[in-house]
Amino acid sequence: MRLTEKQADRMGVASKIIPFGHSQEFSFTWPPSQNNLYANNPRTGGRFMVKRGKDYYQEVSRKLQEANFKSYGAARLKVEIMCHEPAAAERIRDIQNADKTVLDAMGAAGLYFDDSQIDDIRIRRGPVSELKKGEIVVMIEPITEGE
Repeated sequence: MRLTEKQADRMGVASKIIPFGHSQEFSFTWPPSQNNLYANNPRTGGRFMVKRGKDYYQEVSRKLQEANFKSYGAARLKVEIMCHEPAAAERIRDIQNADKTVLDAMGAAGLYFDDSQIDDIRIRRGPVSELKKGEIVVMIEPITEGE
């Protein structure tokens, strides 16, 4: 979902643009697979986000609000993602499948206008998490000033 500058202003995000060179770090539960985020509507032929996806987007938005996040506006971004699988995982998870969902959810919450602003991204598998659902830690910083 692309957030326009006008929408960001209405949400009160535009007034909280982060200064150039400052990073932020956030922690979220492991996201649902991008492959299972949407379902087809057989009646209309369209696609819609399933409840599990909507719940995850709301969780990300809530955690960002609790952290009093600052928006990056239109800045070009560098992102580092550390994926911690749950200890009780029945299978090894595909870490590349986790990034798109969490990045889209952060964009929808107003952290940046669109994930196309990300020019530098690194995804790593970290130590196993003791949390039941696992954990994704995201560090994000601007590499150019926002407009």
